[in-house]
Amino acid sequence: MYNYEEIKPFSRLHYDVKYYSDESALPELTYKMWKELKLPLYVFNIIDVRTRFRFVGISDSKDSSV
Repeated sequence: MYNYEEIKPFSRLHYDVKYYSDESALPELTYKMWKELKLPLYVFNIIDVRTRFRFVGISDSKDSSV
């Protein structure tokens, strides 16, 4: 897949966005509190391929405009 010896740190990133307040993934009480507190809906995970360093962020939007 990747030749890890040749990749420089932070030159290849893998990222995904997940809808965080998924009703089927959270206990009912947690989901209810999540909505009442109006917590952010999305979680961003960015992983550096070489170092496996992980960045995590949350947002109300799936884009970078916020």
